[in-house]
Amino acid sequence: MATIKVNGVELYYERHGTGDPVVLVHGGFVDGDSWAFLVPELTDHHEVIVYDHRGHSRSERPPGELSSLDELVDDLAALIEALDIAPAHVVGLSMGGTVALRLAAKAPDLVRALSVHEPGAFALLVDVPEAKTHHDYVVETLEEILRTARTDPLKAMRGFTDRILPGAWDLIPEEMRAQMADNATYYGMPDLDVDLDALGRYTGPVLLTMGDATPSDFGWAHMMPILERSMKDTRLVTIAGAGHGPAFTHAAEYGALLRTFFAETTS
Repeated sequence: MATIKVNGVELYYERHGTGDPVVLVHGGFVDGDSWAFLVPELTDHHEVIVYDHRGHSRSERPPGELSSLDELVDDLAALIEALDIAPAHVVGLSMGGTVALRLAAKAPDLVRALSVHEPGAFALLVDVPEAKTHHDYVVETLEEILRTARTDPLKAMRGFTDRILPGAWDLIPEEMRAQMADNATYYGMPDLDVDLDALGRYTGPVLLTMGDATPSDFGWAHMMPILERSMKDTRLVTIAGAGHGPAFTHAAEYGALLRTFFAETTS
C-alpha cells in the first residue's frame, strides 16, 4: 500500500504477488478495492497492481470534476512507467476498460497484453442504426445519475447499480457504498469514445469479455464485435452467468480466463 505522484496527482496503489505484472484498471465510481476478489486468483503467477483513479477514494482529488478520460489514460501510462513494469498486462472494466483501450492506442509499448470487459465506449454505437437507441439510453441514464449525485449521491449510486448490475447493491458493504457516493460527486459527463483507427495500430494480444447476464439496454452485444473487428490479435469471450461485474460475482471463472490468456501471451 503506497502512493505515488504522477501528472501532479498522488495516486494510491497496491502491489500483490510476484511475476509478470498485471495492472487492474477499475470502473467508474468504485476504486481499486473492487478487484479484491480477483486479486488472489492472479497472484500465484503475477504481480498484481491495483490503484485508485485520481479523484477516487484514497487518491488525490484535484479541483474541478472528471469530464475527460484523457487524464486517466495519462495517469495510467505514468504509473506503469514510474513503477518500471512496462510492458504490463492491462485489464480494464467498464470506464476502466475504455481507459485501457485508449492506453493501448496511445502508448502500445506499455501494454504487453490487453483484456477489457464491457468498456464504456458507447459513442461507437451512434452510427449503428440498430444500436443507437442503446447509446441514447446510456447517455440519458448517466445524465440522470449525475444530476441525482449532486443532491443525493447515495441514491444515485443505488440507481446506477440497480440498472447496470441488478441485485448487487444489497451485497455491497455500507462503507463501500458511501465511498462510491463520495466518488460520484467528482464526476462530470465523461467522454464515451475510443479512436478505432488508433486502436487498430495496437498489435498485441487482446481478450474482450462480456457477460451473458448483463442488461441488454447498454448495447455491449453490439459494441464488443465492433472492437473485435478493430484490432488484429483479438478474441471475444462471453462469461456464462456473469454480468457487468465478473471480478465481483465470478472471480474464479474470470481469474482462470485471465490466467490462461496471460500464459498464452508469454509462452
